[in-house]
Amino acid sequence: MQTINGIKYKTWFAGVGTGIDWYYRRSIPAFMSLNKDFLIRGNRNFFVATDAGVNFPWRVDKNSYVWPYTIEESIPGFYWAAGLGYEVGIGKLNDGILLQLGYSYKHLGEKVKTVYYYATPMIADPETDITKRFDYYLRRLSLKIGWSF
Repeated sequence: MQTINGIKYKTWFAGVGTGIDWYYRRSIPAFMSLNKDFLIRGNRNFFVATDAGVNFPWRVDKNSYVWPYTIEESIPGFYWAAGLGYEVGIGKLNDGILLQLGYSYKHLGEKVKTVYYYATPMIADPETDITKRFDYYLRRLSLKIGWSF
């Protein structure tokens, strides 16, 4: 789910947007959007849409804990999307229904700390805490339906 707000000038639209991505790792993209209309026929037209910005991970709690792992830090990454769409105007106003087929890419990361606990104090491990970094590169095809007003 996304919202994009901006200004339209002739066949160009520029704006800023945000949303919630629920696939694989929940995140919040914040981005700039630029669209260009073409093949305009009355109140119908095709458009090319591009978005670019930052993708922020959204965790429920500060440190997600599943023994023996603790996610210590979520790392924001790059977000971009592009698509080809079709707009059909509704009524005499500037309202319209949008349909867009697109592709998006998002990167995010996290640092995970592994902590080992032993039942007896006699067993000692020199490396009891291990921190690893995981990077997620997520790509998707999307079909978006929207309302322009």
